[in-house]
Amino acid sequence: MKLQLRIAPAEKCPKADVIAGLDIYCKMVDPGSLTDTNQIKDYIWNRKRHSGEARVMFFYLLYGNDGMVDGFSEFAYLPENRALVIDYLCTRERSHVLFYNFYHMAVEEIERALREKGLFVRYFITELSLNKVNAVLSDPDSNYFRRLLSAEGYKASKYPYYQPPLSRDDELREFCLAFKLASATSNEHFILDSAHYLCIVKELYLSHYLVWYESFPAGGGIAEIIKGLPIRIERELPRSHELEPISLVLCELFEEGQCPKYTAENVTLLKEKTRRWGTVGFIAAWILFSLLTFILCIVFEKSKAVTVVCSFLTIIAGLISVISFGKNRFSPK
Repeated sequence: MKLQLRIAPAEKCPKADVIAGLDIYCKMVDPGSLTDTNQIKDYIWNRKRHSGEARVMFFYLLYGNDGMVDGFSEFAYLPENRALVIDYLCTRERSHVLFYNFYHMAVEEIERALREKGLFVRYFITELSLNKVNAVLSDPDSNYFRRLLSAEGYKASKYPYYQPPLSRDDELREFCLAFKLASATSNEHFILDSAHYLCIVKELYLSHYLVWYESFPAGGGIAEIIKGLPIRIERELPRSHELEPISLVLCELFEEGQCPKYTAENVTLLKEKTRRWGTVGFIAAWILFSLLTFILCIVFEKSKAVTVVCSFLTIIAGLISVISFGKNRFSPK
């Protein structure tokens, strides 16, 4: 049987279909990343109330062969940085065929709609959870995204990022942002410096999350937290660095979050300083041992005991050099 899929803007679909799409959303998205469905419905069915917002929201339903709803997606377009954010994209079952078709059809429709308004996409962005249980990445939907988006050329940023709380009782959770250039030909050499990253993050927090929650009476407490996030990110930003490709696509352990090809840890300024001072400490210890060995050998050159001690200190100094080299050579940048 030939697969026939189609998508439709959620606001143009029957309400029963929107509810069916939100049911898929509630079942497939990680619990810690679920936005209140009443807020989503308000954005879909009361678009005029949100028409003055700078960023643009897009909601799509995926229909299968039988005319039933097979997926739900939510995107946000940030005009200042020309970034299209994938908030959610979920299908009734975890199927590569459904995901990739839904993803490409939705992106194509959004880019067409933006072009009609003289707007264009430069970046595709999505959030990936770094939530761990027993040192293992534990959010299945984020792990699924890692696997599928790696095939699309997305790259994970190691700059710090925190998902805003989705309710006043939630805690901040460490996430990372994954990026892809709209121009696939230049994605291989895609570099994002810290200043540009901060600009994108500020728009994401303040023009997307903050505007969303300020639209609802219960969002006041969350809004105050969101306002402080750009300041925290700017304080923690390390030096400029390249993005790291998401490499879970060939890893059989991606569902358990144990893939050795993917280092799921952001780099903050504090972590970078700690690593730098650790290296300085190793070098200082090596110099101290070397000087001590030299002095002992000169002063007590005829003592067998001192000769043994000098040999031991030489070995220690050599081990420190090897460990220091290994930490610098193989630690993630």
